[in-house]
Amino acid sequence: MSAKSYKSVTSQKQIQNQQQYVKGVVYIDKIQIREFPEVFGSSKLYPQLDFSLGLGGKVTPAAKQTCNYDYVNDRIELSYDPDCRDNKTQLRIKVYKNEKQEKDNYIGTETVDILPSLNKQIPVDITIRQQGQSFGRVMFNMKYVSQDMVNHENELQQLKSKRQTDDQKSIKDSHTKEYSEGQYEHDEEMKKLEQ
Repeated sequence: MSAKSYKSVTSQKQIQNQQQYVKGVVYIDKIQIREFPEVFGSSKLYPQLDFSLGLGGKVTPAAKQTCNYDYVNDRIELSYDPDCRDNKTQLRIKVYKNEKQEKDNYIGTETVDILPSLNKQIPVDITIRQQGQSFGRVMFNMKYVSQDMVNHENELQQLKSKRQTDDQKSIKDSHTKEYSEGQYEHDEEMKKLEQ
């Protein structure tokens, strides 16, 4: 195959792949860190993770007094737009020692493609490497949801909330009516007794 035809095939594959990516949200949850050393450099290591799809991202709190940590209630949402030149199709996971803002705390980076998780949740288990050596593991669930699905889920949630509110109002109204009728009967009996 000539260099020109190889380049053409590669460009066609890139265009085809780009067309599969849709505007949406990448959800990350059940985040865990494992097998990181207790000491990094001259201090204890409490890893902090930075998830991003290009510019900007979301940072987890530093692990609390341990190198094996489960971010139990943390859920990260990253918006993705294939038309935005700053967005990448690879989720980038950076690991920092203690606090990202502190100088020289960067440990390592790994990336994972978001497309396999389109409209389905997948488990991800990656190894962070530093200078070619395995340094620790980051595990999480990832789901890439199209904007259409996000809108649909939001509409369903709003309908569900409205239905619950209407049901609660209906129950309250029926209790108020029962009380009013009962109170009226009680008042009538009291009037008869007073006469």
